[in-house]
Amino acid sequence: MAELVVLFLKYPQWVGEKAIVEAKRASPQFVPSVPLVEKAAEEAFGQIRQATTYGDNWDERSRRQLQERAVIEQANKEEDPEQRRVVLARLWPSALDEPRSTMSEIGNIPNPPKEGFRQFSADDLKKIYPPKAAP
Repeated sequence: MAELVVLFLKYPQWVGEKAIVEAKRASPQFVPSVPLVEKAAEEAFGQIRQATTYGDNWDERSRRQLQERAVIEQANKEEDPEQRRVVLARLWPSALDEPRSTMSEIGNIPNPPKEGFRQFSADDLKKIYPPKAAP
């Protein structure tokens, strides 16, 4: 009985209750054996343990990712603007030559389309994409 008590202390109450019911079904003895109850408890709690472990791992990975992001964001705040220009010139040389557009310039499209969405007909599509000649 002491071994059963020690075994049940490892699990929540509902697992112990379910393990006893399953152990009685497997062997209809008055007092089921400890290994039989332990096997039933592991089967009952196995899926919950797996889900709990997965959730704990997920939380730990999320916490580490947030810490890494904080470090990266702090490093980006501390980065010298001149260093950014050097990297930009190396990766995208024409970016420094071209004038920067502002949001107001982007909003002023020189030739906005006058018509809205329309369904193309088969003839329109043939004009846009002429059929290819057979080889």
